[in-house]
Amino acid sequence: MRRKLLSAGAAVGMATALLAATPTSATAAGGGCLNYARSGWNIGVCSSDNGVRVSGDVYINARGSLGSSCVLIFGIFNITRDRTMVSTTVPCKLGRSPELHTPKEAGHRYENTALIEVNGNYVVGGVSKATY
Repeated sequence: MRRKLLSAGAAVGMATALLAATPTSATAAGGGCLNYARSGWNIGVCSSDNGVRVSGDVYINARGSLGSSCVLIFGIFNITRDRTMVSTTVPCKLGRSPELHTPKEAGHRYENTALIEVNGNYVVGGVSKATY
């Protein structure tokens, strides 16, 4: 997953849809969630850490059109290294996505980036609060 793809999609969604924070991930010791809405979609993009590993998940709170193909693409990005550490693509479904994990490096900043694609087109995306 390329950071540029997520950043471009997230910028469009963030420009029009930054809302209140959602509940934090179950393993939260840092980071947190931010909520994004666009075109009938509402997602919460979350990150956390427990001092040893960084975790990221996404909550699809409301769905717009699913089209014939709908996927959620998300991953944990190491801001310090400018590199995606782990990513996944899953079908769009309401509720919590599977949680991703990566080892934490001391002094590094991380965020979870996410986007939804319907029929191969960006619909909504966003970035979690950073964890350090």
